[in-house]
Amino acid sequence: MNTESHKENWIRVVGLCVIGFLLMITYSITRPATKSLFLRDYGSRYLPYAWIAVAVVVVLAVSIYHRMVVRYPLMKMFGGTILVSSALLGGLLGAALWEWKPAIFALYVWKDVYIVILVEIFWSFANLVFPIRTARWAYGLFCMMGSLGGLVGHLGIGPLSQSVGTIHSLWFVFPIFGLIWILTSYFSRQVGETTTPLSKGSASLREGFKVVRKSSYLLLLLLLVATVQIVITLIDFQYSRSLELAFTNTNQRTAVIGQVFALINMSSLLLELLTGPILRFVGVPLALLSIPLMLGTCVGALALWPRFLMVVVVKVMSKGTTYSIFKAAKEILYIPLNYAEKTQGKAVIDMLTYRLAKGVASVMLLVLALFHSFPVSGWEGVFPLESLLSVFRALQTSPTLLFVILSLSALWFGLTLSIVRRYRQKVSREQELSST
Repeated sequence: MNTESHKENWIRVVGLCVIGFLLMITYSITRPATKSLFLRDYGSRYLPYAWIAVAVVVVLAVSIYHRMVVRYPLMKMFGGTILVSSALLGGLLGAALWEWKPAIFALYVWKDVYIVILVEIFWSFANLVFPIRTARWAYGLFCMMGSLGGLVGHLGIGPLSQSVGTIHSLWFVFPIFGLIWILTSYFSRQVGETTTPLSKGSASLREGFKVVRKSSYLLLLLLLVATVQIVITLIDFQYSRSLELAFTNTNQRTAVIGQVFALINMSSLLLELLTGPILRFVGVPLALLSIPLMLGTCVGALALWPRFLMVVVVKVMSKGTTYSIFKAAKEILYIPLNYAEKTQGKAVIDMLTYRLAKGVASVMLLVLALFHSFPVSGWEGVFPLESLLSVFRALQTSPTLLFVILSLSALWFGLTLSIVRRYRQKVSREQELSST
């Protein structure tokens, strides 16, 4: 690598670190705030409907993305998405302050859509410009900076919501969005990106599905991402239902959500510090295979010891590992692929499938609800507000749901095993360590 390329590489790494840090601050403000407001106005019983709405909106967003990705550089698309997200947030926030209740529902949906688009543009750009050798250490660094941003936001949202109110805390997202847009504009001018023009006929969601269908490798990735997201969503429903019943005060619940996600960020940070060495010495395949095994063990422990501590452990484990080792290792799986597979195929998998899988999980929950009544009484006095780790006397779930999560964890492991075998056919262990 010559001096000029080396300099550009470092500018890309530093620039993406700063952008990732700021982006996750915005999400760590919007997520607890919109979730708490949603639970206040709608309750957890409406979460499956919100997730289905997210899936529908993401289909539209990915359709637009496919048309844009063949016309504009990824960093320009990133800046444009920031502007559109700011405009939507401003409109919905204004409507919510005028006490239009559907705006709260829409804010919850917006929160899930804006972040998945920005994050996937971020990673598509990284996969395009970094070789595996750089990605092995840089991707863990990107995840770590995102977790640091999340930690800052999650620790700050509690005092912020108590001070100005949960809904007004969302105003603090705007200056951060503005700073990200300025940095993105400067960054895109300083360092270009390697692009491979696609034909105009390729600018459609249908073409993206065609790219995925042509590759058994991408099909396995799609099934893997869908399975992982369904598992995470089922765990999140359990956590949300318990949270709703434990903390009835909106601002206090916002603070608790922030505290739990701060735990997730701290665990993610620890794992992200280890991601580089793990991927270097263990390798991508074993790193990916270890995650469903660890999560399945935690879910099994939850079934045997149904306490709030285990609810938190499962929640933190599911998010902490997928935000760190899983995220970095999964993104490396895309690097050996061509441009269309890295952009259009990846959009179908990591933007569309992620949110559509939430819709599938929602349908599963609705079906389970037909056969299992989730008890809603007998919870009074069980949750002392002064202790985040208070013991649950009963879990707001059924044994069937835990069995479903365990079964899907086993499927997660099997799909991972299949795809890492194909990855090894594309990239040997020696190439993984020495690729430039």
